[in-house]
Amino acid sequence: MPTCRTHIKAYVAIILAVLLCISSTVAVQAADGSIATDIENYKEEYNARISSIAIPSVLTDLFSGDIRFDVDGEIFVLKLDGLKIVKVVPTTSSPLFEVKMSREFLNKLLIAEDTVKLLTYGIRTGEVDVTPHGTANTVKLKASELVIAEVAEAPILTNYLVIYSNRGLIEKYGGNDASALIGFLTFYSEETSAYLVNIDPYLVRIEKYKSGHLLDKCEKFDRAIECAVIETGGDMIRYILLVGDDGVIPFYRVPDLVNVSDWNEASYAAGGLKSSSVYFTDDNYADLNDDGFVDVAIGRVIGGDIEQLKSMLSNSPILESAALAAGGYPFEDAAISASLASKAVGFEVTEIIEAPQLTQFTNQMHDKSLIFYSYHADHIGYHDGMGNYFLSPQNLKDLDLQDKEVAVVSMGCHSGFVLEDMSASDSVVLAWIGSGAKCIASPSGYAFGDTTQYLVLTEEVVADFTDYFLAGQSFGYAMMNAKKNYYEKWPKSLETEYSRPVIEKSAKEVILFGDPTKTMLPPFQYKEQKMGDAALDAIQKATYSISEANIQLELAYRAGADVSTVSFLIGSASSDLYAAGNAYDNENFPVSFAYASNAFKKAEAAKVLAQQLREEVERRKNLERALIIVPIVLLIVPFLYYLKLRRKEKKQRRKEKK
Repeated sequence: MPTCRTHIKAYVAIILAVLLCISSTVAVQAADGSIATDIENYKEEYNARISSIAIPSVLTDLFSGDIRFDVDGEIFVLKLDGLKIVKVVPTTSSPLFEVKMSREFLNKLLIAEDTVKLLTYGIRTGEVDVTPHGTANTVKLKASELVIAEVAEAPILTNYLVIYSNRGLIEKYGGNDASALIGFLTFYSEETSAYLVNIDPYLVRIEKYKSGHLLDKCEKFDRAIECAVIETGGDMIRYILLVGDDGVIPFYRVPDLVNVSDWNEASYAAGGLKSSSVYFTDDNYADLNDDGFVDVAIGRVIGGDIEQLKSMLSNSPILESAALAAGGYPFEDAAISASLASKAVGFEVTEIIEAPQLTQFTNQMHDKSLIFYSYHADHIGYHDGMGNYFLSPQNLKDLDLQDKEVAVVSMGCHSGFVLEDMSASDSVVLAWIGSGAKCIASPSGYAFGDTTQYLVLTEEVVADFTDYFLAGQSFGYAMMNAKKNYYEKWPKSLETEYSRPVIEKSAKEVILFGDPTKTMLPPFQYKEQKMGDAALDAIQKATYSISEANIQLELAYRAGADVSTVSFLIGSASSDLYAAGNAYDNENFPVSFAYASNAFKKAEAAKVLAQQLREEVERRKNLERALIIVPIVLLIVPFLYYLKLRRKEKKQRRKEKK
């Protein structure tokens, strides 16, 4: 339960809310003046607003005097009379209170429908600091404690926001369908304990800004979403769902700073698209403190009609216990990783890990609940890099996944790129959604990997995302954690080999289409098998895999390979297996299964790596032999030729003597 001091601060927030509801000049100063000099122009509007607000007299009495503001270092003092602004006074006066905050927070205040809740959030998180000046003012503030506590109002609290634009949905689908969809979203929000937010009122307030910096459409939505988050759940928010495509709620445009022309989006004009040097993301809407990293899990549902959007948010009764992991050089390692993760949770896996075999992709994708792809693509479909498609919207036209729980993960370039004027006939994302897929995770721009056996850049993000949701995390959390863990590697290894723009783009461009709260249960749980049986089966698989990995370790060691990484993986797998055994003995079967699954995957990875290292050593030895033999041959051949010439000369001289 909040303390009295918390109530005091909360209702200091009431006063500050009124003070700070000055028009946009207070939050975003005009291009030719400071905040303080512009206040006089908005004093009349502000005072009129004060007159319409019911505030206890004890508070108006409390805040009659001078209040000092420090906004990003700009200092000004307001003289107040019963909360109404009298004038700006010199900063040398003696203020009752000092209020510190950032210009960005002021911007958010001005678009919040309830500035009291927003300021309470700011005070709680430290973004707003209120300090009484002098002992008398501190005592005066404490004396009003009881009145402040009595008028306290609890804010709306939720951990899940569903955000739509009423205007955007009407423009996209028409009034009747938009109304029907909003009705469905209302029901969905009630079922999931989410809070449904129409973003349009926030956007209207942003449009009234008079600022030296003109906000573009994406920035306006970004500001509006941040304030909706703070106003409702604040730091309790864990999930955000955006409803609608780029024409309803735009993807955030990120300038593409990749300095290799073939990797920059300015070079992408497939299908007659007008190219520009930006790529799409939803991450900025989930970055609530503007530090460049996602803070909440975010997903987006789109569709050619409202039934497709509704289908993405519905549960399906059928989960096939099979997966397809497909990829080609040099990105097949991501497919191998997805295959291992799928096997660990009970999927029967079909693997296609050689590019020529990808022509079988469409034949093998039927009756699968996970479809993972790591090779070339564009916004139309998956191809061989030469324009020969083995998956296009036409292949998905007759595929019916409506009653099935299907997730599609792709690292193919632009396989997550979709514009508002596209349809299921020219967008692979919309084609998948039209067929009934519930989750699609794909990059909106050029994707990146390399030729090593290690997962890096885009292939690492999509592979880790797959690992996490197969381990039981929601799709939204799986994507958020995959990106967070990826970003943590920056100072350790990636930034020494790749440019910062490539590193950032590789993660930000991966978009989650689907319900971020949805979880894909692994087959053993979905089929309601006993957890004990599932855990025991996983332990047996891990034990066998570790045994095979040790054999490969020995062979690689004898071949002369550096097996330190392999040894580490096997040791880690053995530790996980030991933990799985202990958990099983204690009848903690879910934990046992999780440890055993991790052990299996690590052992399989060790096995593959040991084989690769041994083959690499053998190739190197063969090359060394060749480097030794070739010079010898090059010496012997001329020498033999020389001997042949000598014999010929001797023979010729003998003939001449005769």
